[in-house]
Order: sequence, then structure tokens, then C-alpha cells
Amino acid sequence: MIPNNKYIFFLIATLFLPSLAPAEEVIPDDVRYMIEDIYGMDKSKWPKPIYSKDINGDGRPDWLVQQPGCKQDGQCILDTFICAKSEGGKCIEYCYIGGATLMEIQNNTTELKCQSTC
Repeated sequence: MIPNNKYIFFLIATLFLPSLAPAEEVIPDDVRYMIEDIYGMDKSKWPKPIYSKDINGDGRPDWLVQQPGCKQDGQCILDTFICAKSEGGKCIEYCYIGGATLMEIQNNTTELKCQSTC
């Protein structure tokens, strides 16, 4: 017996479509530890979104965590974690620089100072 087209489509969709979904960014351990310190171990209680973006133009990903309760895009306070680079140019650790809006952070990239490191 030859399966009908609906069955074949269902089989293909079930097997292959999940692999087309975008992969979730893996939060570096340094950043994850600091987020746990701020928001607790339960990831379901962490604010969303958490994402990487090169905010200081050094070519390395920095991490931003939108603080809970903000509904105004662009005006939300972000907990910001900046990559501290080594002489080789790799990211050796992340440091917490505090909370500010994305615009405030991007306008003051030369003044970003680490408040805490992992």
C-alpha cells in the first residue's frame, strides 16, 4: 500500500521543519551567572528578551536583558553585560555595567565602566 500525499507531507514536516527553526542564542556562563544573581535560578522568571548585540562597536557580542515590566520599546531599562576582551581579541569574560536605556548606553559607549565581573 502506498501512503497518500497527506501522510507523506505530515511525515516530512514532522521530521524536517523543526530543524529550520532559529536556534536560541546560548547565553555565556559569565552572563548567565550574573542573571541568576539578579533574577534567581528559575529561568521561567527571567525577564524577556535576553539577547546579544555589539553595543560598543568592538566587534564582540555584548548581552542585554530587558528589565521586567517595560512596555515602551526603546525606553526600557536594560541590564547590560559588556565583553571584556583579552590581548588576543577574544572575549575573556563579561562585566555588568548597570541599567540604562539602549539609547543612553549607545550614546555613552566611551564611558562604560564595569560595576561587577563574574
